[in-house]
Amino acid sequence: MQFNLDIEEDLQGLELCFNENLMERALMNLLYNAVQHNPEGCEITVKLYQDEKAHVFLHVEDNGCGLEKAALEKTEPEKNYEWEPSTGQHGLGLKIVKQVISRHRWKVQFAEGSQGGFLCRIQMR
Repeated sequence: MQFNLDIEEDLQGLELCFNENLMERALMNLLYNAVQHNPEGCEITVKLYQDEKAHVFLHVEDNGCGLEKAALEKTEPEKNYEWEPSTGQHGLGLKIVKQVISRHRWKVQFAEGSQGGFLCRIQMR
């Protein structure tokens, strides 16, 4: 496993209000998933950046095996999280991530990463 942390220089002094325990849980769920679902290893990148409209984003991305399209669709808001016997996966960790982000009134999106792995994109403001 390789881990990268990238915080834009302009955001080094940024202060955000959030529940530390909940955000730690959400981030740990994302990192755990990256490690658990990529036993051969992968590169995990956590990036904090600002777009041209001054929105602040937190990306957690890996270059591992990613999620199949059907599994990504199950992360949509109206979908339930169920135990999948064939894979041993249930998606509960991602549901918790969504709940934490929603509680902070932020936006979250799960998608295929730029290198084919998994991407969690959180718009924090």
